[in-house]
Amino acid sequence: MNEHRDNEELLPWLVNGTLEGEEKARVEAWLAENEEYAALRDFDAAVRDQVQTETAGSPGAFGLRRLQKAIAAEKRAAEPAMPTRAANDSRWWKPAIAAAALVIVVQGGVIFDMFRDQDTYQPLGVATDGITLQVEFEPGATQQQISELLRAIDASIIDGPAASGLYRLQLDPEQSAADEALAALREAGGVVRYAEAE
Repeated sequence: MNEHRDNEELLPWLVNGTLEGEEKARVEAWLAENEEYAALRDFDAAVRDQVQTETAGSPGAFGLRRLQKAIAAEKRAAEPAMPTRAANDSRWWKPAIAAAALVIVVQGGVIFDMFRDQDTYQPLGVATDGITLQVEFEPGATQQQISELLRAIDASIIDGPAASGLYRLQLDPEQSAADEALAALREAGGVVRYAEAE
C-alpha cells in the first residue's frame, strides 16, 4: 500500500521528466501494471504539453508603458484640479481682505446705530425708578391669574422668586397709587399670600 502511494506521489515528476534512475524504473513498471494510473499519466502529459505550447502573449515593454500611462491618467482624473498660476498669485487675496474688513466695519456701524437710540437694557433684580413691592404668591396660583393681576395694577416682576418665595414687583413710575396697588394685591384671594411696599 505504501509503495502504491509512493509511486502515485512520484507520478508528476515522471511526467515532467525530472524522475531518474531506480525511482523512474519502478514507477514505469508500476504504471505498466495499473492502466488507470497510466491513463492519468497520459492526461497529465497532454496538459503539460498544451500549457507549454500556449504563449501567454506578454505585453512587453510597450504594453507596460501603455498600462502605466492609463493608471496615471486615471489618477489625474480622480485628483482635484491644480490651481492655476493666477490663483497661486499672492496678490489676489489682498483686495479681498480689504473688502471683507470694509464690510465688517459697515455692519458694525449699522448695528451700533440700530441700538444706540433704544432704551438701556435693565436686567432683572436691578431696581429702577418707581415704586417697588414685595409679593408672595399662593402656591396654587396659575400663571394666567398672576399675569392678569400684574396687568391690572400696571406692575412687572423685576426679581424673584427668592429662596423665601418672595417676588419684587415694580409699579409704573407714572403711577403714584401704591396704596391702591397694595390693596388690589391683598384682595386677590387665592393668588397673593403676602404683599408689602419696600
